[in-house]
Amino acid sequence: MLSNRVLLGLPDNRTKTKDKLIDPFAIRLGGLPIGLDSFTKPPVKFSKCKNCSKIMPLILQTRACIDHTNYDRVIYIWACCNKYCQYKEGSVRVIRGILYIKKKDFEINHFQNNNLHISYFPNLGDSLFNTSSIPLYHTSNPFQINSSAEIKQHFSLSLNLTDLSNTKNSQTDFPLTQNSSQFKTEIKKKDEWPNDNKIMQYPPEFLYIIEENERNYKESTEKLNLKDIEEKFVKEGENEWYEETYEKSTLEKGFNIFTKKIISNPQQCVRYQYNRKGQPLYYSFSDSLAKKIKFSKSMNPLGKCRLCNSQNVFELQVMPNTINILEKDTSLGDMLWGTIIIGTCGNDCIPDLNNKGIGYAEEWAGVQWEDMKK
Repeated sequence: MLSNRVLLGLPDNRTKTKDKLIDPFAIRLGGLPIGLDSFTKPPVKFSKCKNCSKIMPLILQTRACIDHTNYDRVIYIWACCNKYCQYKEGSVRVIRGILYIKKKDFEINHFQNNNLHISYFPNLGDSLFNTSSIPLYHTSNPFQINSSAEIKQHFSLSLNLTDLSNTKNSQTDFPLTQNSSQFKTEIKKKDEWPNDNKIMQYPPEFLYIIEENERNYKESTEKLNLKDIEEKFVKEGENEWYEETYEKSTLEKGFNIFTKKIISNPQQCVRYQYNRKGQPLYYSFSDSLAKKIKFSKSMNPLGKCRLCNSQNVFELQVMPNTINILEKDTSLGDMLWGTIIIGTCGNDCIPDLNNKGIGYAEEWAGVQWEDMKK
């Protein structure tokens, strides 16, 4: 049962400190993307919608550590709010950021295509968020780096480019795969970001982590009925679906299970699959994505890693309440998705790193959209 644990990200109304706004390891919805050195942003190319080519608002930045690795790890997710881009591939994008830290006891398995790849550990993710047990109270956050001093320590452990040039086995100690011209190109790309006040963004909202309580889920399932679900989507005092966009066909088996599952924690914004060995919670069983993943006989339903060609595995998903939280005070446009499912490299391979030990790789994002009338 340990490997099937699910962690939930819930709104943290008590965290408002400015320090968290520049902490790349804080778990938050909205705001601006913070690079792993706390001073730069990830490459702007990853934030652009593949349909309208505009920079999309960030909807989630979250720490996502895996044990037995020599690096820290952050997931970034952007979603386009242009109404003409909804339902289109490329309107949601995700990247995995890596902050590599030099350690003597790290065992390298192999090199492939000039990129370092990590050997597969049988217990990969046994301590996915660097914690052996997850307390069920607010003040403990298994993702969180607790102080600015710890953030500074991360960078004091990283090698700089000068150190590498004086180290005989630098490629083994630190997998730097970029040459100086590549690094200059990366800096040039980072300069493409406009001023912060010109970037479309939602107000930042921080999350805290709890473990999903299966007992509460079973109790809520017994009490739930279809009428309770329908009332959530009907205008008060009316008998039609809200804005006439929802169909009763939405209440098929998949959506019914989805609602039963989350009703004990309706505030959840993110579901993290502990150990990266579980299955997503489907918003619907009838759409093309569910058919591709849940009912497919393919060995790679989440696709393959773009860097090393390894099979992707399910890691986390963004839940509908995220839209409620992001649009609480600000509406930037349309977000018509039901859930966003994220698949990441099963080998968790290392992308090209800059001289700070930082690199980014685009990962797989699958979207289940609202069932709208045509």
